[in-house]
Amino acid sequence: MAATAIQSGWSQTAFSTHDTSRVLLLAGVGILTYEVVSKAVNKSASETLSKMRTLPLAAAMISVITLSTRKLPHLHVHFAFLGVLYVAVSIWARNPTNASSLPDYMVDMVAEAKGGAYIPKIGYEDALKKVEKLMNKKTKSNALLLGNPGVGKSTIPETIACKIATAQYPLASPFFGARLIRVDFTDLIAGTIYRGMLEQRVQEMIQLAKKHPKIIYFLDEIDTLVGGGKTIDSRVDVSKMLLPVMARGEIRIIGASTFQDYTDYIQPKQGFARRLPQVMIHEPALVQCFQMLQHSYGLSLRQSCIKVSNAAIASAIVLSKDVPNRYFPDKAIDLIDDAISNAELKGDDSENNQTLTEQHIVEALSLNSQLHSVDALIERFNQFMDQNPGYFAEFNDQDG
Repeated sequence: MAATAIQSGWSQTAFSTHDTSRVLLLAGVGILTYEVVSKAVNKSASETLSKMRTLPLAAAMISVITLSTRKLPHLHVHFAFLGVLYVAVSIWARNPTNASSLPDYMVDMVAEAKGGAYIPKIGYEDALKKVEKLMNKKTKSNALLLGNPGVGKSTIPETIACKIATAQYPLASPFFGARLIRVDFTDLIAGTIYRGMLEQRVQEMIQLAKKHPKIIYFLDEIDTLVGGGKTIDSRVDVSKMLLPVMARGEIRIIGASTFQDYTDYIQPKQGFARRLPQVMIHEPALVQCFQMLQHSYGLSLRQSCIKVSNAAIASAIVLSKDVPNRYFPDKAIDLIDDAISNAELKGDDSENNQTLTEQHIVEALSLNSQLHSVDALIERFNQFMDQNPGYFAEFNDQDG
């Protein structure tokens, strides 16, 4: 009689275990589905998995009981598969360095570089070395790219992103395996209509950097952080919020600013200025600018059907060198891009690979400025080249 009662009780327990196992199995599948959908729609990891740590524990216990009874062999296989999925989705959902899990005001520059958004530049090797040394410091591991507008400050982080994406940095480098994330202040404050939202976003930046030391932020026009966020009813200063973590090296920032903005906004804030060691970006000489553009447009030929000849590059530099309030290489690049745009719209070449010449540059400049005729600009360029023979060493190499 006793044996029969025990057997009956064990059967009821197994039946109850069977039902509980099915409920937990369905609950686990439901949570995983919620996590995947939440991740795909909101592009940010929800905290459901971290709050439901008891679920896999209970599932494991039920699986052990089920396996020991050997009455429900099919369910423990399902639990094992669910456990593998749980771990995989948990890692994916809580990985903040994944490009898709970054907040909307952050952009993964390394992911963009892998997608071909940037072209590696030359001519900034000294500045790159200084930035690498500064970012390797234990404290105040920040760098401020300082220079006139148009000298190529933003090309420094773009080149760094390209080198990270192609694994060019050695293991000892602070950029090895790093995530270079661009944060725009306008995007940072966008939508922060309620008090405390901006502070929450800045704290999110700080906590992300603390949790993942390989994250490096790039802040263009970093001077906007000084006093940024102050309103009539709020005295939020983003730069002050970053001061402690910048000093301790818990957050690494590459900033960019012009001389004028640095003098007006950053220099008066001595605490903020001390935490941003300067890296000067000077305007390149004409010959150096020629080499930089020759390299850049040589690489961009892979993405465009128009080839930029050395004569076009030289003429763009010579004819734009006297443009006031503009700096190389930006003003020469703008002129070349204008000429490329005009050539593409005209479509005056039936061949697939059209070549941009000095004639295109002259026409673009004449069309934009309307101050000089085409003949006058050609004469001006030829006169410079006659007075400076061999100035551009590779000028005669039209294939560049």
